[in-house]
Amino acid sequence: MKERFYYSQKKSGTFRVSFFIEKKVYCPTIEEAHRIMSVLAQLDEEKNSFNDVKFPEFTVNRCDKILTVKSQFIKGFQLLGGDHTKKYHSHYIDIIQRDLVERENCFSVRDYSPRNFIVEFDTLDLYYVDLTDGVSSDFDHIERMNKFYEHFLKSGNWDERKLSRQYMKIHQLKLRIRDLKRRLDRKEKLLLRALRAKQRP
Repeated sequence: MKERFYYSQKKSGTFRVSFFIEKKVYCPTIEEAHRIMSVLAQLDEEKNSFNDVKFPEFTVNRCDKILTVKSQFIKGFQLLGGDHTKKYHSHYIDIIQRDLVERENCFSVRDYSPRNFIVEFDTLDLYYVDLTDGVSSDFDHIERMNKFYEHFLKSGNWDERKLSRQYMKIHQLKLRIRDLKRRLDRKEKLLLRALRAKQRP
């Protein structure tokens, strides 16, 4: 894993500092440990396909049901972490919506809590840092939209008027599907009643 350096200027000269963070995950079963390792392997393969959302480099090792994940520590501020970041909010939330929520590939982020997004001090690049819990291959577009809405729109962190047309279309489609399902359920019940009535002697 490559070191990521940050520079500090002092009277005696320029210092280079690198940070790593180590996380231990105690899984309930071997199967769950293998599942997380599989997700991390896929993330390592696809991490460059998320356009403007970056992921820290990492390594993972398993000992029985215990996973040790060592990753680069990204020095920066949490998205929506304070008034000093407000001028960046709309830019980064647009990136999250475009590159994670609306991503065609089913393999994407599932936890959209702002604490999982770090904006690096030196580069102003956006990083997603919850590697073991926040990434999944079984979270469809509608579920991602709902989570995104819950954390960034409904909570008042973002101007609801700026919802993308695509989000509105998907949301409306979801409501239509729900309505259609209810209608089909009602028709199914009526048909079952009719069949039972015919079967009576």
